[in-house]
Amino acid sequence: MKKPFTFLISKDAGRLLTLMLTAAALLCFLSFWLFRLEELPGLHGDEAWFGLTANSYSEKGIKSPVGMTFYTGILQSLVSFITFKYFGIGVFQLRLPGVILNFSALFIAVMIFLKYQKYRMLTVFKLLIMQSSIFVLYPKLAWEVTTFSYLFLLLQLGLFYIIFSQNRPRTITVFAFLLINLLGSYNHILFASLPLALLIGIGIWVYLNNQVDKHHVTAILAVNFLNICVQVLYLKFLVNDIWASYGNGIFVIVPVLLFFESIFIKQITITVTPILVWIQRIKIKPHFFNAFLLLSILAFCIFHGLSISQVFSNTALITNLFSYQPSKPMHLLATACGFFLFGSFLFLLIKNIVAGDKNLIAILIATYLGVFSLFTTGTSIRYYIIPSIAIYLFLSFELDKKILPRFIPVCILVSASISLVILTTQLSDVYLQSDRKVKAIEIVMGNKTRETSAHFLSTLELRRFIRDHQIGNVEYDPTERYFIEKPISFYKLYQNQKRAAGKSIFVKYNYQTLGNGFKIEQKN
Repeated sequence: MKKPFTFLISKDAGRLLTLMLTAAALLCFLSFWLFRLEELPGLHGDEAWFGLTANSYSEKGIKSPVGMTFYTGILQSLVSFITFKYFGIGVFQLRLPGVILNFSALFIAVMIFLKYQKYRMLTVFKLLIMQSSIFVLYPKLAWEVTTFSYLFLLLQLGLFYIIFSQNRPRTITVFAFLLINLLGSYNHILFASLPLALLIGIGIWVYLNNQVDKHHVTAILAVNFLNICVQVLYLKFLVNDIWASYGNGIFVIVPVLLFFESIFIKQITITVTPILVWIQRIKIKPHFFNAFLLLSILAFCIFHGLSISQVFSNTALITNLFSYQPSKPMHLLATACGFFLFGSFLFLLIKNIVAGDKNLIAILIATYLGVFSLFTTGTSIRYYIIPSIAIYLFLSFELDKKILPRFIPVCILVSASISLVILTTQLSDVYLQSDRKVKAIEIVMGNKTRETSAHFLSTLELRRFIRDHQIGNVEYDPTERYFIEKPISFYKLYQNQKRAAGKSIFVKYNYQTLGNGFKIEQKN
């Protein structure tokens, strides 16, 4: 006879508890992302630019497939245009696509973990993203990288897994993989570091394990990266000529070409395979590849180690978005947790490489770190969206292993739990106060890169001052004009303001005293 209440400690009960907690976590994410979405953080100049561009589509149509620079696309403006069309113009509508797409990505990720019954891995991953300010806060911003990166990453990895696990992947799967990679790289060039890392990493793994049956994967990845190179050249040098000839038709032509490419991928693989077999015969010692992977990790640590540790501590991003300064004890504890988390990741990754067990995930992650450092040595916080998620996925895989000494996962999970408590406390301070006094704060990241919270200051009180005093002319500090003027211009699209021609003010950021973050000087 079974003892009473044994179901409470059974495996099924554990799974049920995991499902319930996961559903609660999803609800918490969605609720927080929607909470005060229009107010916090303050509207950034780049967000306003995307909104103004989206509004121009309804008046003038799409004039170019290029975004703010040649290495960014117009996907953010397009989704904002759609929400404006159906829900009206506003900051909430501008940021809504980011919430929807990131929540969709999170939901898909959860379903994948559940499908393969990776309950422990799901629990770890869930904790890591819940304590991560970069995942909790960035979906609330209307930037191209914050709106699409996580979804494109998830789709890319999911399709790659299908291609990798099948000897003859279906045409539609190959087409979807090529299209997602092209869209991701079109959205922002930094995404292209992923396809290149996959190509190099798989090449190393295939060579070390003599996996000749995976040459089709290498061929598809090579074609994929070649597509991205052609796209970059087009956007850099040929965009005006080709756009003038085909216009919006280019958005139809490219998918059609990719589909035909997918149909002929088998023939491409047959053509490329002899070259890959010849390369396989070249004798290269495994130590060479280990050295390459370790150098890749070292390069990332040199250029990005300090900055991503600051990102993992959460204080850098919270200060950047909300002009929030935690107490020194809180800051030190959060910093310690961030550095410990990144240090634990490095320890487990290097342990895998040095052990020489040819772990595919470790090889891909190490390669990605090196390629990412090749793409950029800049340390803007927004650059670490994909590296952060990649690191959290790796830690989730590693902590799911039963061969690790127990103290390693315990220490990592305790550190992440402390970080979650600190993050929750700090966000409560920010979101539950309606009249918080702030000033612009400068943040020094790794490589002496400087970020400022000034660009996320709310312009509400500034706009009220302009309205109440009927200011007709606003002058700005030339170095700060874009980040103040663009948000005000966006609000003008749906908020009428009376102005008097004779009244003029000079506006700049206030880094000295607490208030609304701006210095306003009346000129007459």
